[in-house]
Amino acid sequence: MENVSNAILNLFLVSIPEQTFQVIMILLFLKRFDLLDLRMWRQNLKVIMIPVLPTVLLINILKYILMTPIQVVTTLSFLTMTIFMIYFVFKNSYDINFKLFIKIVVFTFLTFAMVGLLESLYVPLILYLLDKPISFFNNNIFYNFLLALPGRIFEYCLITYILIKQNNSIKTELFNTIFKNRFLLSSFIMLIICCNIFVVFFMKLIVFDNILVNIAFSEQLAMILVSVSFPIISITWFLLIVNYILTQQKHIQQAYKNLLAEDDFLPDVEE
Repeated sequence: MENVSNAILNLFLVSIPEQTFQVIMILLFLKRFDLLDLRMWRQNLKVIMIPVLPTVLLINILKYILMTPIQVVTTLSFLTMTIFMIYFVFKNSYDINFKLFIKIVVFTFLTFAMVGLLESLYVPLILYLLDKPISFFNNNIFYNFLLALPGRIFEYCLITYILIKQNNSIKTELFNTIFKNRFLLSSFIMLIICCNIFVVFFMKLIVFDNILVNIAFSEQLAMILVSVSFPIISITWFLLIVNYILTQQKHIQQAYKNLLAEDDFLPDVEE
């Protein structure tokens, strides 16, 4: 019974957010922005669940109920995701061909590789600092959720930025603007420096000052997750705020141009 409850909890806390990210990334790679329209997010979310739900169900049944090795789980989840993505995309496409089939397979593999690469950048460090094996987290759903949290934060920050850019009728050259504007560039550099100082300070407390020794494990994990997640959230919010400001400026400029154009077409009033 415990295995079933673990499978259900992991399905909602870890698997669905991860697989949803993968499906959205595949659609972004395929440039199927029509299926990612934020104005129709409820309808699109239901459609996106077509490849997500079978994959997450398979993963958690294999992992927690049948106790299948992780290599087999990963392989079967990739095949399941690929099959349902092919069905999902073909069903919503007018031009179905072999090239599209190959693209779906390749992009599905790339998204799996992206998730694996992202986790390999921070998970080994957390395991080392906490002196715990990965099996410890896999056997505790709450800790497994927390371990995956920095990756999920980065993934959904990335998706949020891309979708906001794509669904906005006014396009902004965000990074070009930042690098050409002294104030924005200075602010961005200062933010990166502060994030680095923050991470170095936390690493000093954890590694050299052994601050984790005398506190509970949950507090240890929370401190490490904060140190990993803070730079991701800070930089993402900076970019989103700058993008929002630039977009509003573009809207105002466009409205001003439209107003001038209307004035040019108004007939002169004789006094």
